[in-house]
Amino acid sequence: MNFRISATLAACFLAGGLGLSAAAVAQAPAKGDKSVSTQSVGQPGKGEKSVSTTQIDPVADAVKERFQQRFTGMDVTAVRRTPYGLFEVQLGMDLIYTDEKVTWVMEGPLIDAMTRRDVTREAFFCLMDLLRYVGHPVPRHRCRRLGAARHSVVRGFRRLPAGAAEAWAALLRGESRAALETLALRLVDHAGARARRGEIHAALRVIARFFEEEASALARVRLATGFPDYPVPQLARDLLFTQTRLQ
Repeated sequence: MNFRISATLAACFLAGGLGLSAAAVAQAPAKGDKSVSTQSVGQPGKGEKSVSTTQIDPVADAVKERFQQRFTGMDVTAVRRTPYGLFEVQLGMDLIYTDEKVTWVMEGPLIDAMTRRDVTREAFFCLMDLLRYVGHPVPRHRCRRLGAARHSVVRGFRRLPAGAAEAWAALLRGESRAALETLALRLVDHAGARARRGEIHAALRVIARFFEEEASALARVRLATGFPDYPVPQLARDLLFTQTRLQ
């Protein structure tokens, strides 16, 4: 099975910090060890304990409370700490950024000024890196034959698990994150992935953030506005979000 992903999708790639747990890419527990679950991927075995990986960040909770006090009437869905010393505030389908004291707010894409990488683009390449563990990359020169839109990158994979293309298409459309959970479980069984579990876990979190904060948000906007086309061009995407905010 061949699976083609275009980097034009990276223009809207943003993955949520709900992240699959670090245990999802750690070595399978030995007998008697604790079993750590990502979401709800089955019941613990006999004699094992199930441990939740959801961590409470008291600082983020304080930021959420402070934000709600200063901006009454706004429904704060969640507040997450970023690697850049900022806090990401989710207001329904919108994202803004603020500091710990909520002395200022910023709206727009978050860009790493040190590496000059748009963090929304990073998820695409994280996914390309992880798919190498479960499929066979198609040589670059062969990918060029598939064609590509201007300013895009095409990557191909063969011998992916059955149903992978459909599952990833559902994730990109914001309909289901099942593909990501399946990928995390497959990475547990891959020795090379276990050897890089820190990097693998970080990549999974980046992709999960995209699903929660961009793909799902866009899916809700398309449903609310009745926009039928997919993929959604960047200009149309921006207009859809603007239209939804004005309603």
